[in-house]
Amino acid sequence: GRNVTTPPATFALLIGYVNFPPNFTLADESVTVAEGSGAFSERFASLVPHVSKPNENVTYSVVPEDGEATGIFAVKPGIDKDGMLSFRLKTLAAVRFNGELLFNVTASNDAGTALGALDTSEVLQFTLIVTFVNQPPSFELAE
Repeated sequence: GRNVTTPPATFALLIGYVNFPPNFTLADESVTVAEGSGAFSERFASLVPHVSKPNENVTYSVVPEDGEATGIFAVKPGIDKDGMLSFRLKTLAAVRFNGELLFNVTASNDAGTALGALDTSEVLQFTLIVTFVNQPPSFELAE
């Protein structure tokens, strides 16, 4: 056999960052409040650590399964960057609601979708349970 050698070659290998979507958990599958109870705020979402781009910003999206359900809120449900779920139910007797509402939650980061990357998590769900509160009867005397 003949021994064949080739001259050395130099090349650069560029390894690009591929974003991974945020991964998070919810504290529970449901939140229970009394109708007309007003403001609610509680730590509810936690990011699961993963390899991420430095200074990656994560935002949460909270969307009702039934888009018409938002009429019961003075402030619609949202989750801040620290995982705090906050909302305010309307307290007027005419708009009081009791029952269950299903919400879809996703987390997104700002690291982009270059090279086929994903920036939005899988959907997690929770149920908002608004319990009935018995109200005293009201009446007006006729004059």
